[in-house]
Amino acid sequence: MTNSESRKAVDHRDWVEKRFNCSPEKVFGVLQDVIKADVAKYNQLSGKKYHCNMEWNVFQVFPERLQSSGASYGRSVTAKLEGSSVAVSKWNQDTLECELFIGEQKVTMHQASQKIIGPLLFGNG
Repeated sequence: MTNSESRKAVDHRDWVEKRFNCSPEKVFGVLQDVIKADVAKYNQLSGKKYHCNMEWNVFQVFPERLQSSGASYGRSVTAKLEGSSVAVSKWNQDTLECELFIGEQKVTMHQASQKIIGPLLFGNG
């Protein structure tokens, strides 16, 4: 058995835990953490202030000025756990891995974050 095959065998031992963590709720939580970290990094680098808010399985990112105004969030990003069309996790029975998709495209958590909040933070460019 090669080192690569040995690593795969070890990785596959944890398939039950990986599959358990592939639930929409767990993946949505991890995605929120990635987005929060990306927003914090953007705020640090740009000097701008965007906030993240989580209520009832709805995650929002919006500029600070909209938070203090009490007005609707205006230009913001909202992701919902229920019926989410933004990012969907799927269990791959062949590779024993949890995969994340936006539409039909397989993405990493950071690619999903960029697709979700990139246009808000950087414009459509």
